[in-house]
Amino acid sequence: MIPRHVGIIPDGNRRWAKRNALRFGSSYARGVDNIFEACGTLFDRGVSALTVYILSLKNLSRSRAELAALFSLLERNIPRAGKFAGEKDVRIIFCGRIERLPEGLQEKLRQLEDETAGGSRLLVGLVGYDGADDLQHARRTGSFLIPDTVPPIDLVIRTGGEKRLSGFPPQLTTYSELYFSDLLWPDFNEEEIRKALEWFSTRERRFGK
Repeated sequence: MIPRHVGIIPDGNRRWAKRNALRFGSSYARGVDNIFEACGTLFDRGVSALTVYILSLKNLSRSRAELAALFSLLERNIPRAGKFAGEKDVRIIFCGRIERLPEGLQEKLRQLEDETAGGSRLLVGLVGYDGADDLQHARRTGSFLIPDTVPPIDLVIRTGGEKRLSGFPPQLTTYSELYFSDLLWPDFNEEEIRKALEWFSTRERRFGK
């Protein structure tokens, strides 16, 4: 049984940097590489939608130097994301407080959305996102930051040893199966994805019934 929609909380990049005596920039770059690898593996295994935590709203309160590095890394990987989307037939959308990003980066993210709009699969990138903020936004405006066309998440994978959702979309995770791995995100590989999917296949999903 393959989940239709998988959510990923790729935690542990900074701890991985400390453990390997590397600068944070190197670990984030490795983390981005691993996001592409994991998404490719999951799509190849039959998953039709992915939601990935790229930057939380609280991440945007980090130091200016760290944010500049993160924004630069995100911008540099936009062409790579476009190529990936074309190869995997994926539509990419970004959800969150995109308006809090540098204007040039906002424009490039929206352009990527436009360029990949015809994809039959879906990749949701959460940028400047927090679930509580999304609920407040929905109460004020009547709609969530994430389109209601995005299907519920069947399986959430979180790495790094923490056992919480940390603001992952509450409206999509009501009946999600939660898989927690002690591995730091850069060490979470294809074999670990296989284990997560095998674990999911053993779950009896009752959806509250």
